[in-house]
Amino acid sequence: MGIGYYNSLATLQAAGPNLTASTSATSLLNAQAKAPLPAGFFAYAGQKLLVRAQGQIGNVVTTPGTLTLTFQMGSAGTTIVWNSGAIALSTTVHTTLPFWLEIDLTVRTLGATGTLMPQGRMTSLVIQGAQQADAATILTHNTLMLPTTVPATTTFDSTGVNVCDLVGQWSINNADAIQVQQYEVISCNWGG
Repeated sequence: MGIGYYNSLATLQAAGPNLTASTSATSLLNAQAKAPLPAGFFAYAGQKLLVRAQGQIGNVVTTPGTLTLTFQMGSAGTTIVWNSGAIALSTTVHTTLPFWLEIDLTVRTLGATGTLMPQGRMTSLVIQGAQQADAATILTHNTLMLPTTVPATTTFDSTGVNVCDLVGQWSINNADAIQVQQYEVISCNWGG
């Protein structure tokens, strides 16, 4: 049996941009955190990446809308390889509460049209299964499996350079806000 290791490929060295009052898809990372994975980095089916992001999120009380997160790769970091789908927000107002996001990606096939199996989960008091007010007695933060649909593979070019990016988009232009404070792309491999 090989030796397992985690290799940190990219981290965020300072808080990312604060995404608020915008319905445009916008990177949640600073430029230095978008470290490219070199051509040839993906070498075998079963190779894994783990993406972790933590930070703060807030929402308005009236018509908070939804948040969609995507993890993107490709030579320009614009190929969507994971999409959270529209995440409903609480209809109880929250300001800068914590969130924790993890995305697990496994290479299924290699090539110019290689495939990944992506699945994610997010935990925060701000997110909901459906738009609703917080429960009268809050026992824990909500965790959602993302997307909430049947898991499906996505296509990417495993042969070229892949710039990784985490992108957010609000459905409504209001005072909802998200800011990544910590971010890491981890290579989870077996060696030896």
